[in-house]
Amino acid sequence: MKNTKYGIRLLASILSLSLFVPFLVTFLTKRFGIDMLYITYIENFRIFMSSNKSYRLSYMRATPFFSGLATSIIVEKLKEKKVIFSRITVYGGTFIVFVICISAQLYGAKFYTWQRHYYPLEHALYKVVNNCTLTVLCMWCFICFFTFGYYGPVRHVLNNRLVMVLGRLSYSVFMVNITVIMVSRSSLRLPSYLSVKSLTDNWISDTFKCYLIALPLYLVVEAPFNKIIKRWIRLG
Repeated sequence: MKNTKYGIRLLASILSLSLFVPFLVTFLTKRFGIDMLYITYIENFRIFMSSNKSYRLSYMRATPFFSGLATSIIVEKLKEKKVIFSRITVYGGTFIVFVICISAQLYGAKFYTWQRHYYPLEHALYKVVNNCTLTVLCMWCFICFFTFGYYGPVRHVLNNRLVMVLGRLSYSVFMVNITVIMVSRSSLRLPSYLSVKSLTDNWISDTFKCYLIALPLYLVVEAPFNKIIKRWIRLG
């Protein structure tokens, strides 16, 4: 039991650190709270990466991984105590969390305002919030799904085996996507022009490549470490 408590405390400490590090780095280096993506950067992605190095660093976006581990522990604790949310709590809470997360994402559009004054604290705080929006929404949905469950199309989507497999690979995809995109763009030998068709083709090909490369990363790194951490936490 002591090992379980120590493991939970360690995970809580690492999760807190993963939230604090992006805040501190953004505040001290005076970076933007989001990765400003302009059309010129899309045309030449290497320019974008040379002007903003925050996205590639793993410690700047480790929150989703540790939040996923914390979610599994929360679900197990709720199951042990036989906590079941009401239907109003599940669907009402999902709607509220969704609105809050989307509002937080849309707040980032303010940073594109021309000649907007730079506030270091605002950007540092938004860096943390921006990393947590989708994570918090997914945490809430999966906690509700494993305690009460959803009805209708949402239930069928979450129960789908393909969705479960792709979900397991999501963090590995998150880690390799920027490298895949850079390699894909650097391999171009002819001028490319932005259009709906070209963007769609690039999105499909890059998505497939990301999942293909993320699979060995998950099998070799993420899955073994996941099992080790969970076994260490459960020892008691």
